[in-house]
Amino acid sequence: MFAACAAAAWAQDNAPRRSTAPAHNMTQICAEETGDRRFYPARAQERNLNGEAVLDCAVGDDNMLSSCQIVDETPAGYGFGESALKMACLWRLSASGTGSSRTYTDEATGERRIRRPVRFRLH
Repeated sequence: MFAACAAAAWAQDNAPRRSTAPAHNMTQICAEETGDRRFYPARAQERNLNGEAVLDCAVGDDNMLSSCQIVDETPAGYGFGESALKMACLWRLSASGTGSSRTYTDEATGERRIRRPVRFRLH
């Protein structure tokens, strides 16, 4: 009982701030995925740049992502966010929402969500 209360308190205290970034329909993005598994943004690769994007995604009852927001992208304008969205099509979340797939509940909507950084490194 104590462990369940502690876990619920942790989730509420550690839930990320709600993002105002536009939501991307993951069903549509993943359907458009052509099977090309080269995710590094071409523009960034041409300039030998590393980068990172942070996605915040709604998780459906089937543990699949239903929509994602790009909440951070560094450096901006090189396609790291869009590439991270394509990579997210490959994510498989555990039903328990533990480990690297820890989820949180958005207090405003009641949605189960996950926030995850995606790092891009050339070397």
